[in-house]
Amino acid sequence: TFNSGNFISSAANPLIFNNGVTETGGNDSSHVVGPVVKYGNQPFTFPLGDSVKYFPASITGPANTTDEFSASFIPHNPTADGYDTASRAPTLQRVTSRGYWDIQRKAGASNVSVTLGYHFPLGAITDPTTLSVAHWNGTLWEDLGNGGVTGNDTVGSVMTATVVSSFSPFTIGSSSALNVLPVTLISFDAAKQGTQ
Repeated sequence: TFNSGNFISSAANPLIFNNGVTETGGNDSSHVVGPVVKYGNQPFTFPLGDSVKYFPASITGPANTTDEFSASFIPHNPTADGYDTASRAPTLQRVTSRGYWDIQRKAGASNVSVTLGYHFPLGAITDPTTLSVAHWNGTLWEDLGNGGVTGNDTVGSVMTATVVSSFSPFTIGSSSALNVLPVTLISFDAAKQGTQ
């Protein structure tokens, strides 16, 4: 049970939940900063976040008790890691650069639905029904659809429209340009204009 304070994990020392173990209480003031591993066949919410906010990821129950999934929230622009947010399916008007989830199927062959939890500033989302789960397929962010949303314009979640069979980075996209989604400035150019 997460009550207060963050658990800091690493690739060498992930927080591991064995089969039959669940988590409760993940929130802004108590979650995992780093990777989480889950063994088993129960639906599971990975209690992830950055140093300040809670960004959970959930999966539906895998088929076998020996299945293993891992997840972590990466709190920086996907483009900086080679997952260009400008390279996206035509159905996606935008892909957030606020961060992304690295969800991996480590053992087993189960396909699961994925749900991503968002915590965005006011004004970043105007229509949650047009949000989608976006998945990096090696060359672009593909649109995995919207199987349902919860919450409101600032805090909520969006689920894939179908089960997922390929695992790598995931993030939140939008089929509407009205959802500006949080962005992170990577660079800018400036030039002198006379004396200005």
